[in-house]
Amino acid sequence: TYKFFDFFNILCYNYRVFLDFERVLTMAKKISSGNKIPVSTNSFSESKFSAPNRSGILVSIVFILCLTLAGSMDNILEKWMGLASAIIILLMLFLSKRSSVLKDNITPLFYSVMAYVLWGGISAFYAESGKFAIFEFSKLLVALCVYLAVLFFTKQEEIGFKRVAYLLASAGGFFGVISVDAASSGLLWKLFKSIASPFTISFNNSIVYEQGVRIAGLFGNANTYGGFMALAVILSLYLVTSSSDKKSSILATSLLAVNSLAYLLAFSMGSLFMFLIACLIMIGNSEKGTRISLFLLMAETAVLAFVFAFVSILGLGKTGVLSFVPILALILNGVLLYQADTRLRPSLNHKINGNFKLLIGTVLAVILLISGYLAAGFLISSPLPLQANETVNRGLYIQGGDYSLNVDSSVPVNLSIESQNNYDLMRHTSTVLYSGTNENPIAFTVPEDSKIVQVSFSSAESGTISNAAYTGAENGTIHLKYPLLPGFMANRIQNLFANENLVQRVIFFEDGLKLFSKSPVIGRGLGGFENGAYSVQDFVYTTKYTHNHYIQVLCDLGVVGFVLFVSMLVFSVLSIAKAKRKSRSLYAVPVLAACAFQMFGQALVDAIWSTGVFLGFSAAVLALITIFCAEPLPLKEAFNKNRLKIVETAALAVFTGAFVLLLSGNLYAQAQAKLGVEDFDDIKTLIALDRFESNDYKLSYIVNAPQSESEEVQKQAQIYVEQLSKVESNSLLPYIVDYQFKTYFDSDAVTSATEGISNIKSNPNAWIQLFDIFEQHIDPVGPNTDDAADRLRNPDYYVNSVLELYRLLLERNENSLDDVTLTPYNDAFIGKMLEIEATHLYSIDWVFTVIMTYAFDSDCAVDTNQDGMPDNLSVLSGTMQRQESGLRFDVSDNSVIQLDLYHKLHGKYTLNIETAEPQQGLTVTLNGTNQEVLYDGENSYVEIDLEDNSNRTLSTFVVTFPTAAEVKNISFTTKLEGLN
Repeated sequence: TYKFFDFFNILCYNYRVFLDFERVLTMAKKISSGNKIPVSTNSFSESKFSAPNRSGILVSIVFILCLTLAGSMDNILEKWMGLASAIIILLMLFLSKRSSVLKDNITPLFYSVMAYVLWGGISAFYAESGKFAIFEFSKLLVALCVYLAVLFFTKQEEIGFKRVAYLLASAGGFFGVISVDAASSGLLWKLFKSIASPFTISFNNSIVYEQGVRIAGLFGNANTYGGFMALAVILSLYLVTSSSDKKSSILATSLLAVNSLAYLLAFSMGSLFMFLIACLIMIGNSEKGTRISLFLLMAETAVLAFVFAFVSILGLGKTGVLSFVPILALILNGVLLYQADTRLRPSLNHKINGNFKLLIGTVLAVILLISGYLAAGFLISSPLPLQANETVNRGLYIQGGDYSLNVDSSVPVNLSIESQNNYDLMRHTSTVLYSGTNENPIAFTVPEDSKIVQVSFSSAESGTISNAAYTGAENGTIHLKYPLLPGFMANRIQNLFANENLVQRVIFFEDGLKLFSKSPVIGRGLGGFENGAYSVQDFVYTTKYTHNHYIQVLCDLGVVGFVLFVSMLVFSVLSIAKAKRKSRSLYAVPVLAACAFQMFGQALVDAIWSTGVFLGFSAAVLALITIFCAEPLPLKEAFNKNRLKIVETAALAVFTGAFVLLLSGNLYAQAQAKLGVEDFDDIKTLIALDRFESNDYKLSYIVNAPQSESEEVQKQAQIYVEQLSKVESNSLLPYIVDYQFKTYFDSDAVTSATEGISNIKSNPNAWIQLFDIFEQHIDPVGPNTDDAADRLRNPDYYVNSVLELYRLLLERNENSLDDVTLTPYNDAFIGKMLEIEATHLYSIDWVFTVIMTYAFDSDCAVDTNQDGMPDNLSVLSGTMQRQESGLRFDVSDNSVIQLDLYHKLHGKYTLNIETAEPQQGLTVTLNGTNQEVLYDGENSYVEIDLEDNSNRTLSTFVVTFPTAAEVKNISFTTKLEGLN
């Protein structure tokens, strides 16, 4: 912790971050004594800054530390941050001398912010998953703390506005420097992680750089990073335009240079699109005399950031001396931006201002230059230098048909050509069309439904690809190098018109609306999408958020929460518009208008409002809008504001105090559980202490209850099982079913499985776990031999139960875009049940015989994807297709098939291949070893002795058919002693 403060102390001092709280206190004393303080109403240029003091630096350190920890995505740490924030809120409410803050901010925006946070907290009590809800609400508590802190400690004058702007811009600068360094030299990144390690190790696993694509930022997500960095850039623009002296100008331009380049290197396209519009909004809302100057500042910032992006990519992802290039680029960008801003911008501004023709000409020239450069950047191609073991991807938008490709290069080049249709784009999958080198003829066929063809170039040695031309249904050349665009931009734009993330997000949106329809008024509670996504997915994907916060709010908080969230947007816009119309806080209006658009605009395409670090930034911006733009509600003179303040304070205190207690109980219970519990009473204590994660402790109770002989424990466990059975969870079901089997509530277990699976129908692990549990309790060759044997005295019930679950899986797969497949162990077990059903014999002797002797039968094999082929059979070469009759297979010449089979008992096993006509010359290998093939009329078979298979080893058979054949059946069985 001391290292952390020392490091930030040096950093903040060098960047001259100013938060002169001593001066604020001095001013407050003068006001209280009746002395008036002159306040500028036009520009901050009249105000002067002094050197930073210890209080300002300490506030900067604490703020950056809080945002760092709040954005860590560490479950326990973020709840600690929520608890700390709640305690700070209580301290502000009762110990702050700014007691008039609540009654001075009787504005619609203030109440919409309060109501949104309060409703989020209330939802934690009815959320399907309290664990997810309290994690999400902890981030809202941090945001509420930031919002109130800015309200309490920011004076309603420009110097107060500027201090908060510096604080946010400096935080962005710090995160930007660390993020760029993390993707290059890593020196500061290592120091940062060592400082953060006492708090969390989550940063050790962060993906800080997407190779050849973009930096992801220290929080591991480029879009989240882009969200708050965009705000930092906008605030930095304001700071530069309002600088009053050389020192403040150096500091402001340094922050702008760092933030702009670090932001551009993330290349979050959704964020950049919103940022472009936000800049136009900022210009449009600026005073007429300042618009040209602001535009010029934006232009020079963009040009330099773009130029130094070229420089930065030389060191991103590199080691050695080159790895220091991105940090050097940040420094040089700051130096040149300061020089351009002090020398070039004033001169151009003076010449253009007042000269309408020159202004129009300049604007048109800039538009033409940008348009022309971008067009040239997309169109101009040059030979592609390829480093050893480097992979470069290029996208082609070509119609379906046959193609040949010719690649000219100085060294042999490996190529992989893949096609993606809309279905592939959704699932991030592809179809391989070609894989090989350019030393051989390259031919491939593009499917008619292809949306994009991806061509990957790589080489074992450094060289150059000079040309790549294709002929066929269309003729053309592959765009190799984009000399006018930085490499990461060139790589990102390949999928511009067939973007996997964009297509998949549309699916997220649709699934979020499906969940919203289940509880449209109040929603499913915070974390509702994460908890319920498996129940509505048409294919398996993993995400916590919908990546559209408006839909996220509808899903989690219902129409009520949606109205409250949108009201923050509406009241922000109305407050800013009214402030502009009444010429109030004109220095704040442009930057706040741009920030508001960026915040609420990017919420359409990213999950930024669900991340702690962005919520901290956005809460501070909303507080600034509340202070400098929002007008109090019109109240009658007789209205008693002091009473309202008391009510507001009491409501906030009760609400926040309640979560102090609840979060304390939650964190204490987690700590105790981590240390271990001694008995079931200890678990009951944890359940009582923890309102939000009590289901986990109830689950622990029922998992361990079968080992107890206490009648009281069994009764309590049954109560918990009944409670958990009513919870719509994405993880509890397998444990409940297992407990019900262990305690001989078999019909409840079957009912729980077949009814509860709908909540997690797209989770492959859930299906696998359930079939494993059924096997453990039904298969007598397993861990519960006696119980299973006893259950099979009524075999039809259990066989039908397993097959009912299996058919629910087939139904799920038939109605979904992907297929949930099972393990070979599941396949073997279900296959035995299908064998029993096919014979319609449910006698104990026959059921036991099938379970113990059958390992595989192609007539009764599992086929979850319903393609007519057993799931554990794959065709390595040639073809093998099931006939329309549904039983036999047609195999082509020289076909090779692989069977992954599973047995349990020791014995002499026979792999039997029955064909319509006698076959000769078949070859069979078992786990790579050739086997002797025996023949008996139409049967070709292999006999092998296998031991007990307690370690669950698979037997991999590879069968080669030398000539075409009609396969009637393939089986893998054994005979037990005493059984005929």
